[in-house]
Parts: sequence; structure tokens; C-alpha cells
Amino acid sequence: PRDAPVRGTDPVRREGPPLVDPQREPRRQGDPDEPPPDLNTNRGQSLTYNFSLGLGAFALFLWGLAPSVSSVRDSGEMATVAHVLGVAHPPGYPGWTLSGHLVSRWVPWGNPAYRANLHSALWAALAVVLAAALVARVSGGKARPYAWGAAALLALGPNFRLYAGVAEKYAPLAAWTLGLLWLTLWAGGEDAAPTRNAGDGGRKRVALLATAFGLGLGYHGQIALVLPAVAAYLWMRWGARAVGRAVPTAIPFAALGFAVFLYLPCRSVGNPVVDWVNPERWDAFLYSIQRKGSGTGLAKLDLVAAQTDWREVAGPQLRAFGRAFVHEVTPLGALALVVGAGLLWRRDRAASILLGGAALALGPLFL
Repeated sequence: PRDAPVRGTDPVRREGPPLVDPQREPRRQGDPDEPPPDLNTNRGQSLTYNFSLGLGAFALFLWGLAPSVSSVRDSGEMATVAHVLGVAHPPGYPGWTLSGHLVSRWVPWGNPAYRANLHSALWAALAVVLAAALVARVSGGKARPYAWGAAALLALGPNFRLYAGVAEKYAPLAAWTLGLLWLTLWAGGEDAAPTRNAGDGGRKRVALLATAFGLGLGYHGQIALVLPAVAAYLWMRWGARAVGRAVPTAIPFAALGFAVFLYLPCRSVGNPVVDWVNPERWDAFLYSIQRKGSGTGLAKLDLVAAQTDWREVAGPQLRAFGRAFVHEVTPLGALALVVGAGLLWRRDRAASILLGGAALALGPLFL
């Protein structure tokens, strides 16, 4: 009709009783008189919470930071490599070296070892924020107390605090792993599955996830063990056909991120002070990225397969990991994990497989 109200404007109010009793039928979101939610305000609140959480965690790690060279594992070597821009022991850790060198050069106070330790504290604080974001993501964004509780369990763990204060690879490993899991949940929405349209948003999300995966390997190779859980999650969300369409996009972008390893031969040509296995040669480069001779990674798995029966190793490994885990998060935290895992299984089995598979791969099942 010609006198009908225009969409988006308030209808003309006529005198008389209301057609609908507001007490019997409350206003719903989207009614003309109900303003839409302010998404910018919600984002601003989330950024404020995350910034506060990260700042508090960084202050905690800064308080426990080692003042100079630490005797913990390879921290002395890694601090030296970051300062002189060298080549670390296999697989070289090029991502860690480059970001550690930036912190070592940009921070104007402390000795070089202290700055390398500070590099770990920054990554550890980021890991705490990502842990909270991950829990908030799987809970639908409505469980901030649980997200902060999970972040607190991570930040207060004695081993995590130890490696957050020394020049080691494990704080960045935690941050990259949690970040990749969050990106997988973000990229794996059912409405984000790649289609035949080459410019769709699904392919862009796959490209970002694959690039982050390749870059993460430059910090620690154990990130590769998360890949089966990621693939299982995407298959459950999208189906086999959509996952197949994502592979041609994922491979080149993962290679783009993995290109950070080209730092090793390029830097080795300049004969730095620390130059493990001289990876400017092709055979030495392959030897380095495969961690041959280091007793870990592929070499360690080959050793286990050749000389031991996994059934003899699995039981002691699981028991040792269980004791260490309870010590890290306390018995109450371990109980909270069991309860939370059960609730998540009922809510979202795909997310349960993603997080549970990643935790098993990087924890008790990694021999």
C-alpha cells in the first residue's frame, strides 16, 4: 500500500490501545525500537580483557626472569645464537633465532642473555592470552571466568614459569600451538568451507592457517604433530570434498611459511660465530631440518622403532606424564580438565578431537 511505512523506519503510531501487550510478549532483538548490539564495544571489551591478562602474565614472568645465562637445557646456546644471529643446533630454529635477535637488539636494557630470556617471557604471556581465547572460543564466548581459570593454570604451572624465564624454545612452542588451534577453530566454521570460488573467504582462512603452520615449524618441529588433529577437525566440519579443495591452497602457503628455514643456508654462508653443521650445503641442510644425530625428532622415533617395542615404552611414558601433569596443574586443575573435556565432548565433538588429539600428540604420545 502507498501509505505503508518504509522499511527501516518507525511505523506511524496511531491513537488507541497497543495491538500487543508488552508484558505478555517482550521485545525481541531486532525490533524497530530495539537498538542492535554494539559489536565494536564487544570487541573493545575483549581486547581490554586480553591486554590486561597478557600484561599481568608478563609481569609474573618478568618477576621470575633469569638475570643472565641460565643452565637450563640449551638456554646458553640459544641466547648466544639470538645475539650473534647464528645457526642453532638441528633443526636450526630459524624463527626463534630471528625474533630473539629482534628482541635482543631492540630492548635497550639488560645484558644479551637477559634480553633472550625476555624474549621467552613475551611468548609465554602471549600463550596465556591464547589459552584464554581458545577456551572462550570453544565455549561460545560466554564463559570468561573459565577462560581466565585455564589461563591461570597455564601461567602458574612451575615448569611453564621456568621456561618462561629462560632462553628456550618451549614458551614459543606453547604460543604457536595454541595460536594454531585457535586459527583452526576460526577457519573451520561450517560457513567457511572452501568452495569452487577461488576468491572465497574459506580459502583465505586456509591460506592464513597454512602459513602460520609453516612459520611455527621454524620455532619447534613438534608443531607438526598437531597436523593429524587439525585435519580430523576440518574433515568433521567440512567433509572430505571441501578438505580436498583446501589442499591445493594449503600446500603452497605452508611452503611459504616454511621458507623461514632458508635463513639457515643464507646465514651459514657468512660463517657466523655459532654455525651448527654448516647448512649452506644441501646435504647438511637436510641433515639439520630432519634433526639427524640429535637424538630427538625423527631420529629419536627411528631409534624407538628399531630398538624397542612401543608396548614396553607406552605404559611408563603415560604414567610419568600423568604424574608430571598433575604436578603442573595441581589435582584440582587435573579434575577441572576431566570435567571440562567431558562437557566439551557433549557440546562439540569435533573441537574435542582437535584439542584432545593435539594434547595427546604433544604430551604423552610423543616418545
